[in-house]
Amino acid sequence: MPNTNHHDTDNWVLAVTGPYQCGKTTFIHSLGAQFDPATQMWQLAVNPSLTIYFFEPHGPDRFDYIWELKDSGYLQGLIVLVDSTRPQTCHEARAVLEVFRHQTDTPAIVGACRQDDPDAWPLDDLSLLIAAPADVAVESCIATDARSAGRLLKTLMYQVLAHHSSGASV
Repeated sequence: MPNTNHHDTDNWVLAVTGPYQCGKTTFIHSLGAQFDPATQMWQLAVNPSLTIYFFEPHGPDRFDYIWELKDSGYLQGLIVLVDSTRPQTCHEARAVLEVFRHQTDTPAIVGACRQDDPDAWPLDDLSLLIAAPADVAVESCIATDARSAGRLLKTLMYQVLAHHSSGASV
């Protein structure tokens, strides 16, 4: 687990999840994150005082570790990625959001990947299909594009900071 109590730096943990082959690892790579074997997470030094660790849960017990991170105070946000060209997989993203929102008020965002594909569903339609809560934005994301991935991350970072300034802990 990353040290989130170091006095010189902040370390955030963000979970990145979504249906199989929706762009999770590609998204993390596009941000320039490096895999850290010590934590089994992807690490991104945003600046000298902030490091973000990306946890990419897999398998049926993925929620167990997400709750463990949340309960221990490590988890600051959730990124749910969906493939805009495969709306039939959105039920999994919907289930993740339902369970997550039922358990916590931790900031979350949905990244609609492959929005540059002509077969991509519009964001409004995906938002309805996923049944995204009002406080969970559904944003365009091209996982292979660093700027697009960075915009999605930046939007979530602002949500985390707002959540923190409202009295919640980061």
